[in-house]
Amino acid sequence: MREEFRGEKQNLYMGDRRTEVNHPASGKTSFTYNPLGNVLTKQTANMAEEGKMITYNYDYHRLTGINYPDHPENNVMYHYGRGKLACTMPSAANRRVELNAKEFDEETGLYYYGARYYEPRLSLWMTCDPLQEKYINISTYCYTFNRPVVLIDPNGEFPILPIVKGIIKLSVMYYTTATALENSSKSDLRQIGYGMKHPINALKVGYYDEGSNNISTIASNFEINIVNKANLGKRGDGTSGNAIRHTLWQAIITKEIDATHTERIGNAHEDNSKLDMNQKVFDNMASADASADLHNNIIGRKIGTNNPKASNVNLAKLVLKEYKEKGLWTVTKINGKYHLQRTKISQKQYELGVQEINKKNNYGKNK
Repeated sequence: MREEFRGEKQNLYMGDRRTEVNHPASGKTSFTYNPLGNVLTKQTANMAEEGKMITYNYDYHRLTGINYPDHPENNVMYHYGRGKLACTMPSAANRRVELNAKEFDEETGLYYYGARYYEPRLSLWMTCDPLQEKYINISTYCYTFNRPVVLIDPNGEFPILPIVKGIIKLSVMYYTTATALENSSKSDLRQIGYGMKHPINALKVGYYDEGSNNISTIASNFEINIVNKANLGKRGDGTSGNAIRHTLWQAIITKEIDATHTERIGNAHEDNSKLDMNQKVFDNMASADASADLHNNIIGRKIGTNNPKASNVNLAKLVLKEYKEKGLWTVTKINGKYHLQRTKISQKQYELGVQEINKKNNYGKNK
């Protein structure tokens, strides 16, 4: 994707990563990224003058080195300690960053990931997974569920699918809560399977990441603003906010991809997608919330199917209209049981919500 500003400056994107900037005066700047979506290098060249290129090296958004092609004796390497700049050294040539952009320890022959050390010859971690209770059916010492070809592990805690900026977090759900994490293993594995088979769709959907423009973030942006402005109460499991987000999430995915894939994505998000859809009373919030999500997903897919050319702003309005006229599914605790109910918002809440939506662009951000 290419953006132009006043016919002068051009930005080139791959997904939501900016890979190149062209400017008539300052020349061209190119960016490269590691599998985790972090800037790895920034190269600048004043094409209008001498065409010389300077390379800036990064590690997790921190400048780690500058290379000057004409004067290598001036190359600089930056070292950090406890998050702060500790010292600078000449030449970045000796930096040993290899597997998954992690530093290789020549003395031990291990890679340091932050949470633990990795033994590349055995493809095993040297210590147990700090999140071991989340994966009780999988070895806590194996690397990326024994799928190193398609998965990476950014910090030694959990595997992810490396897709541009929209990385699919496999142990943290799109809209995760503490309750959801306690039972996340089944849905984690379903998301892994879907992401590996359909990486482009997984990139579009993504997970909530402030500043990103993936579908999950867009749906959350609208939800946060609507709930706050229309006085819809709390956000979280079984709430109005959750109902709005899931319905809009599925509506946008349906519009951008198709209803069949949208249903698979929605089911992969839930720990139990095989619930009895006629059941309306549950013993725990987790099951009731999952059922509410599945019901709202159906409504969202219908809205997306019936409005394939609608903007995200208009889809958000249609979701609110549905909430006002027919209702969305929420959960209410009554006498120790969790009741699934199709509730409605008032005309006043609807109007306040629409007023807030009108202030937003298609990414759910202020215009």
